This record gives sequence, C-alpha cells and structure tokens, in this order.
Amino acid sequence: MKVLIGTTNPSKVKRFEELLSGYDIAFFTLDKVICNDSGLYFDSLPLKDSL
Repeated sequence: MKVLIGTTNPSKVKRFEELLSGYDIAFFTLDKVICNDSGLYFDSLPLKDSL
C-alpha cells in the first residue's frame, strides 16, 4: 500500500515507519510528489464557511 503523509518533516515520517513497520506500506511525502489542493472539492460541503 502507498500512503501519502502530508508533511516534509523526516522525523514524522520515521515515526510512522516505525509504528507500522510490520505492514506492507510505502510512505511518500509532499516533497516527493506533485500536489495541488486548489482543485479539491467536496460535493456534500457548502462553498462558504458557516462560521
């Protein structure tokens, strides 16, 4: 399984790798992938914040 961790902090990645070392998981961080969240939409949420 491939998992994207939303951090570039190597200590956080190492911690997850240690916690889940018995599982077949490959971790990727934001500095290893191209990402853009401007196109992320959720149909069930309103466009404006209600706060």
